Amino acid sequence: MTFRAACIFFFLLAPPHLCAAADQSYDMTFDGGCTVVQTPDNQIEWSGGTYPAGIVYGYYHNVRNVDPDMTGAKVTILASPKHGTLRPTGEMGTGPWYEFLAGKGYRGPDDATFVIDLAGKQYKVHEKFYVVEKTNDNNFYETGTPATRCAESEGKRIVSQQIPSTKVLPDRKDVRAMAICMPIATLAEDKVMFPVSAAAEYFLRYNDVEFSLEDSSLLILEPPQHGELVPKGRGVFAYEPRSGYLGKDSALLEVHINGFTVREIYHFHVVGPSYPIAGKDYPIERKGQASWTKIVCSETNYDPIDRLPNNSLQPTSHAN
Repeated sequence: MTFRAACIFFFLLAPPHLCAAADQSYDMTFDGGCTVVQTPDNQIEWSGGTYPAGIVYGYYHNVRNVDPDMTGAKVTILASPKHGTLRPTGEMGTGPWYEFLAGKGYRGPDDATFVIDLAGKQYKVHEKFYVVEKTNDNNFYETGTPATRCAESEGKRIVSQQIPSTKVLPDRKDVRAMAICMPIATLAEDKVMFPVSAAAEYFLRYNDVEFSLEDSSLLILEPPQHGELVPKGRGVFAYEPRSGYLGKDSALLEVHINGFTVREIYHFHVVGPSYPIAGKDYPIERKGQASWTKIVCSETNYDPIDRLPNNSLQPTSHAN
């Protein structure tokens, strides 16, 4: 699995942690990210880099659910890398993209700090890098290496900006809750959900807890009202809406893993073979899954924590 693909995988399955915090001299400080880059010694066309203004935009867009006007955003390099240079390679619409070019022969960690001035506020973005020989070399993904930890750190930050719905229930310290919105096209194959894997990712990426999927169990606390969950394997279900149904649905599941409990609220929105956007019908298969998910989930105005259960709920079915 490539690093970029791994980040997409994390986005789909893992819940968030807060990645932005106040700073004494800045309105917000963003830290925790790390990018694996390839040495330019091998005469490659692109090594990897960072998009600092985009991190600020991504926070507001994905976490706060607002689209800030990035017009006039100014990016300043506060601290340059010690073992390489940052080269602006073009505008992304909300600020420049910087390619990180490591010094000849250097392998290992580095970092840089940026300041983004936007609408009267200042944001500090601290970026970490790890220089490797080849980013497509499977050896650098060996467990526990500095490059692996760097990749996982970036994956955490990407995920933390995507699904801001994790909440610890006040009545039980061992219960975590996360909400996931899944648009369902009546003619699409993409109806599969992975509740056990989602819970496992929570612990793997955010708690550094060792676990075994073999020791997990799954309860369906509230089944969907307008369809059913069809088992497709251990911890894998497909949501099948009833024939002719279009609209919202949801299911509440509880995963027991490593002595912890993770409750997962799955929101579904069943649409036809096309979905109206700005007065026009766009076939589902012609739109990217990520953009389609954002459109449907944002337009349905889901409150991701609107159905957190209390301890009076009883399981209605059980599956291993």
